Amino acid sequence: MLVVIPFCAKDEDVCVKQVEWSLKISGKDKRTALVVHDDTVTGHAVIAAAKRAFSSVEEFQYPKWPGKQTHWPIVQNHQFQETATFLYNKRNGKPWFWWEPDCTPLKEGWLDALEREYNEGGKPFMGHIVSGDPFQNGKTIEWMTGCGIYPWNVIELSSSIMSCINVPWDVAGGSQILGKTHRANHLIQHVWERNGAPFSFRDRRDADSVLSKTAVVFHRCKDGSLIDALNGEPFGVTIARALKEKIDECASAARKLFAVGGKTAVVQLGRYGDIANALPAVRMIGARTGAKPSVIVSKEFASILDGVKYCDAIPYEGHFSDLRGGIDFAQCKFKDVIVGQVWGKDSPVEQKCSSYNMDNWERLGCLSQWTDPTPPTFDNRDRKRERLLINSHVQINEKPLMILSLSGGVTSKLEGGDVLSQKVKQAFGDMWRIVDIDTIMAERIYDVIGLMEIADAIVTSDTVWLHLANDVSTPVAAVLSQKGDWMQTVPRCNCTLMLKDTSPSSENKLFKWIEDRQKSVENRLFIQVCEEHFPKPKRVKRAQSTWRSLEATYRWKVVYASGYNRDARQIGEKRDLPFIKDVIQYGLDRCSHDDVLVFTNDDTILAPHTPDEINRTLAASVALSSNRSDLNSFVANLPREPHTSHIGRDLMAFKASWLRRNIDMLPDYLIGICDWDIGMAAQIRWLAGEEWSIKTSSTPMISCELLPGSVFHEKHEPTWTDDRKGDVSPGLAHNRREVKRWAASADVDISQGITWWNKS
Repeated sequence: MLVVIPFCAKDEDVCVKQVEWSLKISGKDKRTALVVHDDTVTGHAVIAAAKRAFSSVEEFQYPKWPGKQTHWPIVQNHQFQETATFLYNKRNGKPWFWWEPDCTPLKEGWLDALEREYNEGGKPFMGHIVSGDPFQNGKTIEWMTGCGIYPWNVIELSSSIMSCINVPWDVAGGSQILGKTHRANHLIQHVWERNGAPFSFRDRRDADSVLSKTAVVFHRCKDGSLIDALNGEPFGVTIARALKEKIDECASAARKLFAVGGKTAVVQLGRYGDIANALPAVRMIGARTGAKPSVIVSKEFASILDGVKYCDAIPYEGHFSDLRGGIDFAQCKFKDVIVGQVWGKDSPVEQKCSSYNMDNWERLGCLSQWTDPTPPTFDNRDRKRERLLINSHVQINEKPLMILSLSGGVTSKLEGGDVLSQKVKQAFGDMWRIVDIDTIMAERIYDVIGLMEIADAIVTSDTVWLHLANDVSTPVAAVLSQKGDWMQTVPRCNCTLMLKDTSPSSENKLFKWIEDRQKSVENRLFIQVCEEHFPKPKRVKRAQSTWRSLEATYRWKVVYASGYNRDARQIGEKRDLPFIKDVIQYGLDRCSHDDVLVFTNDDTILAPHTPDEINRTLAASVALSSNRSDLNSFVANLPREPHTSHIGRDLMAFKASWLRRNIDMLPDYLIGICDWDIGMAAQIRWLAGEEWSIKTSSTPMISCELLPGSVFHEKHEPTWTDDRKGDVSPGLAHNRREVKRWAASADVDISQGITWWNKS
């Protein structure tokens, strides 16, 4: 039997105490312990204690639930489900005891007693069976409480445990595992509360009055007081310890109230561009210190920090050039102050690097990571505001889109920029959709990232756009500052042309660069990827004949994905269904920068004008999806009037350059099982700043969905697994968890109940 030791940051100390208590009463155990925690804590203390108490120790670190951590039981369900999946994939066949930090061993040989009872019981599950009305609907049910022994293949035996979100996993398992559970109430004592709170024991006499004589573990005591009582700690010592903990808690609250205290503060007063340049390094500081940094920023420019979650803005009332004042302000509030800003009024400028923005990172202690890939700087973008900006300034047609800024800027304002800007517009205005961002006002400066993301080229002399462009894959042509080498930005974005002046030679290079970008966009391929199944039914052959027509008349290429390293059987499904990311990656590997990746099912019928519709939609978006129109039969001609759209999605398309950079943003759905396509459709709407609901899902959003009449499908008997008859398979449970995970990370309001989708 494996001993699984799960914990989170707030109960790490109690977890260590439980493990050390087990060592004291039972000695070193011969079993293997698996220490389980999310990726926000190191687990060093628990691992060290476990190594003293068990013969061998393994560690499993899983990604933190991306939503709010205070939402019980979502975070707890996530921890259990991740662990169950991990142990299933190991396939070692061993049962495992889920030892929570509030479960206290009571007797020597407690694990031996539990394992012996489990073996004699002869059932997959063993635990304490309780009855109650957890849903407060007047119905009493029975279930096994969480601290118990589980089989290695929980995934196969209880889809309810693996799919629950808003209901605790032990309650969700309920009747589904009850018949497979050995009752061990005599060994595992479970008492939920005393006087409305988890048990806290005063002394040994109090413990003896509560504990069962046959029990080997007690659940639940969250403060470790049961160990103190069993260990013979006097009542007065217990009171003193409790008082000290309360004093420490009050002192901690006071420090947070009156000073930010031990956190690190970065002095980066402004301007927008300098702040944007520094932010990836600020995030690195947070990762290094393990705490969210604060940024001392001039009030004038503080709004840019609304776009990030990984640091706190501390506005400074003084001017952004008052560096000395900003440093004094920071040192009054913080013990650890890092000055990133490279210049200020009456402050000497020390040039250590070849460029000011590299010097900024050198001062922040992150220059060695200058070339490291970094996640998006702005992780709190407002997609709805971006959509309003796009709709206000972007004309929808098949011309490539250029973002232009040659006449703006302050520190980096380009001499002659107005003239060069007009020359670009005159030379390319008929062939490009040109958006001059020097003439627009965004509510937040980082809202312009939405425009940059859908563009085919960015031409700028303003350094703020060079720094913001680090969050997109769009090629950039930069005209650098003419105020000296140190003032010239070293771009971290996809800058493929850097000019140091506006001479005729540089102007010719810029025009040639724009012409090359235009040719590349015009010659883009549409790479259609799908699975191939054999034998092919006639309806599939008929559907794929429409693809051959597109290949003959358009820049369209079909590839069939194969050779996956994993499939649905690894999470308990009987079929070898693939993961969507693997199929998409197969097609993406065959795309160049400007190509479009199109995913379809193998029986999707495409109209002759579908590529034009994809072009139209991707003129103002990075991704799209499409409903289908169901046909009773299809021979050669498509109906002139589209039929009623189906709720599901049969086609999705992405700009390859965006997808290559952002594929990790996509949930890892299984294809061929319900809900993955609806989840993708909701995410694509979110990317486009649009809202999702089931009721509006069949009405296309022109910003990110194809109009009816582009995608068709012959009706046939469905083969997908769904839950209309209570059939929640491991794959369906997986897809639902992936939807929830994405919704939480994107702060999208999708209901958390059994009817998991927002139907309003």
